[in-house]
Amino acid sequence: MLHFLTGSSERALSSAPSTQAPRSETIAANSFDVLAADEPLPEIQRGDYARLLVQSPQRLYLYWSFARDPFTILRRMANEAAGNYTLALRLVDVVSNAETLQLTSRQATSAWLDAQAGRRYRVDLGFFAVNRPFIRILSSNVAHAPRAGVSPQVDATTEFHVSPSDFTRTLSESGYVNDAIEVWLEAADAATGERATRAIAERFSGAEVSSDDVEELSHLRHLIASLAAGISLERLRGTLSPPLARWLEQAQTRGEAIDSARLLDVLRSVLDFELEYELFDESAAQRFTTPMWGGSDVRFPTKLFHVWLPSMSAGAALRLAALDNG
Repeated sequence: MLHFLTGSSERALSSAPSTQAPRSETIAANSFDVLAADEPLPEIQRGDYARLLVQSPQRLYLYWSFARDPFTILRRMANEAAGNYTLALRLVDVVSNAETLQLTSRQATSAWLDAQAGRRYRVDLGFFAVNRPFIRILSSNVAHAPRAGVSPQVDATTEFHVSPSDFTRTLSESGYVNDAIEVWLEAADAATGERATRAIAERFSGAEVSSDDVEELSHLRHLIASLAAGISLERLRGTLSPPLARWLEQAQTRGEAIDSARLLDVLRSVLDFELEYELFDESAAQRFTTPMWGGSDVRFPTKLFHVWLPSMSAGAALRLAALDNG
């Protein structure tokens, strides 16, 4: 084949380009071959154990192993009744002793479990049958699900102090509407002895908020803020703790509408809250990145929300007192 030689104006014959890989690539390939030929992974250790791990504030992962088939032992103990039993996982809150049961298969060696943020859990593996006591085989370690939000502890140094109203305004103007509403509700709770969020939730749902747990109250504020900002309930269901899920079920049983429009009406009536937004056309909502390799267009939302909030000090307490007396 004819090739033009670099730096020459003359046409000349040259051999076809070499297909042999450079020496550096050959060395790299040989290195990967050595790694691929490394000793195999050790076999799974058989024995009686159960390990509980934390994946996220609402999710736990359990894996386990049995030294011997537990169903063989069960058949010796229960004879014909052994067929009524199923292998099950009992998730135990070690503080409240609340339990939830999850069935699993005989062949399974791992499972995902739903949890509540900030709680300590243990899992008991055993046999379950209707109207029969649970037969425990193994127990896992205790795992602590972390908080779902930021810590309530703050730096008391004056240099880092900012009032709730200023912080809320900053969050609102920055576009973090959900966080702005949460901060505002937390400040209103501080001014009313933890009554503001409960009053809003109970008027919104028609169902009493029975939990006094600090974490649950924080989750309730997050739920109210998300709904008020227009996030659909379907998107939030997977993050709800069991008490909040039951509270919403009670509200829906009463026929109450769980939507942002109705919640905003409740916020207006209880604490004089208002949510405003500005509309932008499509062209105004589009900005271009600086020219660079891989650069792309950035689209900003066509709705920019602003939160207008009342005083979160004595005013909130007076409004709640007026509602209680009315």
